[in-house]
Amino acid sequence: LLSGRPVPTASIAVGFSFLMAMFRRRREQGTRPRALSFNSAVMMQSSFPAAVNMIDPLINATLTLQRAPSKEQMVQMLTKLKTFDRFMAVPTRGRGGCFMERQEVDIEAHLIWDKCADGQAAWRRVEEVILTPLSIDKTASPWWEIVVIQPENGDQTIILFRIHHIIGDGISLVQAMNTVFSDANGEAVDISMPGLSSSRRRARPSILTLTYRFFRDLVHCAALAKSSFDSMLAFTAQDKRRMLYTGNRKIIFFPNVELEFIKQLKNGLNVTVNDIMLGAVAGAILRYCKQMDDPVLKRAEARAQRGMSSSRRSEQGEDGEMLLSGLLMRALVPVAVPRESPASDEEVGASLRNRWAFASVKLPMNSGTAKARAKEANATMNGIKQSLVIPIQIWLQNHLLANSPRFFINDTCYDTFKRHSMVFSNVPGPTFPVYVAGQRVTGIQMIFPNLIAQVGIISYDGQVGFNMVLDDNVVKNPDLLRQAYVQELRDLAQAAGVEFPEAIALRSEKPAGLGLLSGEAL
Repeated sequence: LLSGRPVPTASIAVGFSFLMAMFRRRREQGTRPRALSFNSAVMMQSSFPAAVNMIDPLINATLTLQRAPSKEQMVQMLTKLKTFDRFMAVPTRGRGGCFMERQEVDIEAHLIWDKCADGQAAWRRVEEVILTPLSIDKTASPWWEIVVIQPENGDQTIILFRIHHIIGDGISLVQAMNTVFSDANGEAVDISMPGLSSSRRRARPSILTLTYRFFRDLVHCAALAKSSFDSMLAFTAQDKRRMLYTGNRKIIFFPNVELEFIKQLKNGLNVTVNDIMLGAVAGAILRYCKQMDDPVLKRAEARAQRGMSSSRRSEQGEDGEMLLSGLLMRALVPVAVPRESPASDEEVGASLRNRWAFASVKLPMNSGTAKARAKEANATMNGIKQSLVIPIQIWLQNHLLANSPRFFINDTCYDTFKRHSMVFSNVPGPTFPVYVAGQRVTGIQMIFPNLIAQVGIISYDGQVGFNMVLDDNVVKNPDLLRQAYVQELRDLAQAAGVEFPEAIALRSEKPAGLGLLSGEAL
């Protein structure tokens, strides 16, 4: 382990956790502020060992606006965030845990104005800012700030929300952002949020099936931090056992894609929108590795070719395509726990949460076609939905890890991350045009620098925005990924029998994507 300390055996860790839980339960009697969840409490300090040099987990959301708002408009808009306790609270540590205590906040102290030459310079500035700590005093102010980046040549203004992950998960923060959105007349908009509640009913499995799934998934979750390492492809770090945060991160913006086109693909292939995106990301990475003449990929292709030559059906897909073998690439996918919509103003104020857990998702790297990758992604995600992985993972977090020594928590998180190749996050946004501070929002991006590559996908107004934050010392020629993504979508369209919008290919040739520079049409 990076810390140089041995990890306790499972039995010692379990025993220790129960003792700590009993001790804390006695200590937590009496009136006090609501304690933070395990996820929030861990992110308040650090999820990784100190030697990793990881920065604070800041969720960055960029809104591009047609025109720059005034300072008065921004302050008026941000005042709406006072509805939520966590935007008005400073995280503190006390006896029995970590808390958020509400206080008065000077909104203007959290607002930063920045000017630059043009739109491209604005996005370079975003790339710089997301790697820096919050400028506020974390001991006295809530952990968030807003940076307004205004190009002097009239290109679109960027509003950069920088929010510490302790304030909430993706669903919570999109919920909070929705309160600052309005229509063209400045009136509040009613935005339904998928993920706030779950009314779908699934067939209840038998006791025998449930028992099998429980023990299978318990072993999977407990052993994840000691599972195999992903294949050392050209997309991934070559020395993952000693992975450190280097501070070198680049944002790769992929061309916006019409949501209707993605829906046509998913309907044509009988999968979900998320399956299409997951398969397209895997296909783009495979194409990138092939262009980079990746030796690991070449060996996998040679093994598959030998299998095809010997007519072994195990080396062929259902359409007769060549199947690769031996490639392992997994994504950590955050899955939010369904929650009920707040019923009162008091519930709205306390509604921001970090109720989620990671699912380890095997990417379809061995499938031979874009269609097969989407189908395999669908099968994998259906398996996770039918499993007990998420409830078991949340139980382990809240009852085992929450009562374990700090070094055990950090080492477990580090061991899990370095065995995976990316974090894959897909969050729904408003389905129609919205306004912020009196200006129309032309695009939304969700940006998160992480220890490993981070995929951020968010839909808005019929468009799907997509970026990767990665280390370009590892991914040597990251711009190739953009063209590889377009080609994967083109092949998916052919397989689904739908027309490929050539506008997507044109957007991929622009420096930073759709709707970011002056004069670009939406």
